[in-house]
Amino acid sequence: MPSLVLIVALIVLAVGIVFRPSAKDQVLGQQEQRLTNPTPAITPAPSPFPTSVPIRKPTSARIPTNTSIPIPPPDLSSWVYPGSQLVSSGVWQTSDSPDTVTSWYRNKIEALNLTATSFVKTSANDRVLNRLVAEGFDVKVDIEISRSDNSSFTRIRITLDNS
Repeated sequence: MPSLVLIVALIVLAVGIVFRPSAKDQVLGQQEQRLTNPTPAITPAPSPFPTSVPIRKPTSARIPTNTSIPIPPPDLSSWVYPGSQLVSSGVWQTSDSPDTVTSWYRNKIEALNLTATSFVKTSANDRVLNRLVAEGFDVKVDIEISRSDNSSFTRIRITLDNS
């Protein structure tokens, strides 16, 4: 009889080993249980103090900061102040103030990406003489803006050198 008990014990042990769930089945069962019963996520409370966020800088890409686009040299007609009348060769006049005319020419020089080599603004006893000289892209422009005392017109002399 003791051998019969031993045989039954071995059979029970063998059946237990064969039909026992594997470790893989246990992990899958736990994952399925987590999916059906998700645990609530804990969100941290916002900090009352600012936090730093790392900023990634590009390492290989170079971005040009100021690129100049070559512009063909303008002709004399493009330098004539709007609304001015031709007085003589290279000289125009307008009723606008010398400051307004000077600002227009400064903006034009900047828009064409020319380099201002000289900018002189003088005023004394109601006489104004402003001079702008700029060059770049095979052009040099010399603009003289003047108004004498007791005059209601501003004179503009333009010299253009397309080299």
